[in-house]
Amino acid sequence: MLVDGGADSGTLGNDAKVVFKRNKTVDVAGICNDKVTALPMVNATAEAVTDKTPVILIVRHCAHHGDNHTLHAAGKIKCLTTRCRMH
Repeated sequence: MLVDGGADSGTLGNDAKVVFKRNKTVDVAGICNDKVTALPMVNATAEAVTDKTPVILIVRHCAHHGDNHTLHAAGKIKCLTTRCRMH
């Protein structure tokens, strides 16, 4: 299991499961002047694939777009345990 390390690290797509919706929204701007406004801030879970195995992400205070795939910065993710078991 991996846990999100903090703010401004990504947007959640339709492949994430929202577990808590906050009373805040955020505007997200990207390259080429792309902008999406009033995205809800949520806590959620999502499945991701590392270089070794699939993992479950737990993200907090993340913008929920709800379309396409989740986009998240790998540098913001931390391992929840010190040992991983391969199945």
